[in-house]
Amino acid sequence: MNISNTWPRITIVAKRIKHGQLLAEEYSGYEVRHLKDNWNGILQVEFESYDGFIAAIPVREILNASPGNQIILADTRNGIPLCSKTQSKQYRLIAERDPAGRRWCKNIIGIEFVEVES
Repeated sequence: MNISNTWPRITIVAKRIKHGQLLAEEYSGYEVRHLKDNWNGILQVEFESYDGFIAAIPVREILNASPGNQIILADTRNGIPLCSKTQSKQYRLIAERDPAGRRWCKNIIGIEFVEVES
């Protein structure tokens, strides 16, 4: 998956619950809202992971870029690159205001833009 290196990078601190503990981790990457220039007619975006998991995010949440509400494609966690065993670039979907991580998606291999039916 190719992500434009011309987009501005962003770093967020995302809080999530893991094994009953609240963790605060720093993720850096690119805001999902930069994936398209024009979002007219798009209902949601689906992110597919290597293991088949699909996270669907409504466009209204993607475009709400206020502090604390960013949704990013992260390529680093706590300053360390998210890499596979082959050292290839990996991206993880991080929804900043989702501490349960239900809309997080790791090892993204595909992105689909779901259009509004007319």
